[in-house]
Order: sequence, then C-alpha cells, then structure tokens
Amino acid sequence: DEDAGVGGTHEGFFDRVRKTADYFWGQLKPLVAKHPKIFCELRGKGLMIGLKCVVPNTDIVARAQDSGLLVITAGDNVVRLVPSLLIAEAEVDAAVAILDRVATELPA
Repeated sequence: DEDAGVGGTHEGFFDRVRKTADYFWGQLKPLVAKHPKIFCELRGKGLMIGLKCVVPNTDIVARAQDSGLLVITAGDNVVRLVPSLLIAEAEVDAAVAILDRVATELPA
C-alpha cells in the first residue's frame, strides 16, 4: 500500500483526477461541436463541468436522468456535471454516449 500523502490522500490521486478531467473535456468538446443546435458552450474547470444549452436545460436533464445519467440544472441554461473524483474513463465514455444520444433525440 502507498503511504497516505497530504490530507490522507494517496500519492498520485490528484494527478489521476486531472488526467480524467482532461479526458472528459476531450470527449465533450467534439460532442458540443457535433450538436450546435443543442449545446453552445463547454465551461467549468476540472471535473466541475457545465454544458450551456441552446434548448431548455431541463429537457436535457430529464432525458439524461431517464437514461441513467445524473446531471442537474444550473443558472444561465446550463447542464451541470459534477462526477465523483473517482470516475473512470469508461464511465466518462458512458456519460458522453448518453449525452450524445439525448442530444440526437432532442428536437433542436
């Protein structure tokens, strides 16, 4: 077992979180570009991610939640994604696939 680092976290934990966040952003940028009539901006920092919407954010949130993806609304017509710091790339891929399907099914 690795020795606990500052604050009781394991060495490399935050490096992994940053790597996963970078991966998530890398998957979301093309999603936003693919669906310009649904999403108009990607914003946030790290794993605190917002998708500014063209359509009502409540439509996206309801459909995403029906598909098993927990997202919430945020001000200024934004869908907020705040995953666990332990999220894995496979879970990122699943989340992006759900958002892609939701965006494809929504009338623009």
